[in-house]
Amino acid sequence: MISHEPKNRTLAACDPRDNIPWVGANQCNCSQGEPGTAAARLQPDAPMANYVGRSRVYLPYYRYKTPMDTYPISVLVGDNLSFPKKGACSEDQALGESGCTWKRLPSSRMLYGADLLAHGWNPEPVRGKGTVQDELRVTYENMAVFDRAFSALDGWVTRRCCGC
Repeated sequence: MISHEPKNRTLAACDPRDNIPWVGANQCNCSQGEPGTAAARLQPDAPMANYVGRSRVYLPYYRYKTPMDTYPISVLVGDNLSFPKKGACSEDQALGESGCTWKRLPSSRMLYGADLLAHGWNPEPVRGKGTVQDELRVTYENMAVFDRAFSALDGWVTRRCCGC
């Protein structure tokens, strides 16, 4: 639902018998096995168990409770990335060695919740409160806070050299 996939694609991949209670949504069948069977569970050799994945993220985030053919408001805001543990290279492995498929860079930047709060993050849940426009406004305000907090790191973190 966060990818605002059309109803026919969502229903073909998601089984109503596999519920994720904390989001009130169905588990999607990423293994391509028969829905409702053990084959529908993620298999060890399934691509999403081994390779970095990407799914588009649209606003409003989780507002729509059932799949639709088209969504009345659907604003692309980024990507949801997954980095499966099984495909991870260790710190001393080369990419591809022993079948590893991804590796983090030696340096990374980290934002903590306290960093976001210090820059003005609004922690109040907005889903289902007010109009879609209210949700979008608060979400955009928090996106700006994230940008400010991330930019604040520039003062004490050396930028990574791409292509060096």
